Amino acid sequence: LVRAAQVPDTATLMDYYESAHTRDSDYVAIDSDFDGTARLDRIRRYLGSGGRVIEIGSGDGTFCRMLARAGFDATGIDPLVGNAHRATGEFDAVLSYLVLEHVTTPAEFLSDAARLLQLGGYLIVEVPDFLRNPVASLDPEHIWHFAPDHLRVLIGRLGFAVVEVDRTGASRPFAQAVVARKESTANSDEPVVGQHLVAAMRD
Repeated sequence: LVRAAQVPDTATLMDYYESAHTRDSDYVAIDSDFDGTARLDRIRRYLGSGGRVIEIGSGDGTFCRMLARAGFDATGIDPLVGNAHRATGEFDAVLSYLVLEHVTTPAEFLSDAARLLQLGGYLIVEVPDFLRNPVASLDPEHIWHFAPDHLRVLIGRLGFAVVEVDRTGASRPFAQAVVARKESTANSDEPVVGQHLVAAMRD
C-alpha cells in the first residue's frame, strides 16, 4: 500500500472537510459529477431491482435519492452532515464511493462496513486507480493510494471474496470499482460504522 508521509489528526481532517467540499452556497450550486447510471447498473447486476443498501460517505444524499427512485431501500450516513451515528441492522449491500482513500484506517473502515452486511451481501467501493491515474490519486487530500492488487489483498483479508475489479467503468473516469461478497461473519457483533469515517468527501 502507498500512504501519505504526513497525516493530519482527526480533528484537523474534520474541520477541513466540513468547509472544503460544500457544493451549495448563497452564490453557487455545483452539480454532482459522478455517473449515477454506472453506479446503478453495477448494483443491479448483483442485487437485482431492489434491496436494502447503505451508502457510507453519502454527502448530501444525492445518490441515495437516486437509489430510492430506482426501487432500493437506501440509507446514507456521512459525518459532514451530522448523521454518522452508529448504523444497525443487516444490509444487502454497503456502498462507498471515493471515500476509502481519505480515511486514516482503511482496514478498520472496511471491517465496520462488513458488520453491516448480511452473509452473502456485497461491498461496492470506488477509489482512484493509482496505477492508471497517479496524478488524480496523488491529490494532497488523499491519505492512501490503491492499485487493484492492493484492494484485492486488503478486502480479501476481511472476510470478503472479490468478484469484480473494474478499472474502466467506475462512476468517475479516474477511479476503479471493486465488488466483493461477504463470505464469513465479522469478529464483532457490534456495528460501529462512523467511528472510523473521519474524512468522507461529499459527492
